[in-house]
Amino acid sequence: MVEDDVALDERFDEVFRFAVENSNCDSFIRFPFRLRETGKIIAEKDDIKLIRPTETGLGQVAQLVGRNAAKKLLDATGIFDRPVDTSEQLYWKTGVHPEVILPPVVREISAKLGGSTIKSKHSLFARLYREIARPLYRHRIRALSKRQEG
Repeated sequence: MVEDDVALDERFDEVFRFAVENSNCDSFIRFPFRLRETGKIIAEKDDIKLIRPTETGLGQVAQLVGRNAAKKLLDATGIFDRPVDTSEQLYWKTGVHPEVILPPVVREISAKLGGSTIKSKHSLFARLYREIARPLYRHRIRALSKRQEG
């Protein structure tokens, strides 16, 4: 699945083929648009790496999802109470541990297309709350991720 506000770079086909060759029905492979994630290398060929990240990053623009992984994610999200990318971070609850393919071969281009329609204007209080709550949430997810790997 690829979002409509994504551009593919010239190596996308090569990296996508590697992802397909190393996937199965239980796979959930993210194609990040930033080079921030690190983790255990599962497979590699030259500079292409499939990793299991220590902490699943945010940003959901392109992914390869196996049938069993899709079913588990649907079962775990009967009630939508958070964005999809934050649900993916909770792999100990969903039963699906996302993997990441590197190098990044997708670019998020919503700004070039006129911006996102998802985000709306928030009050000053709401923006301040989000700015305070965001790092606290990320710290909690990092701690929970490390505990699961431990």
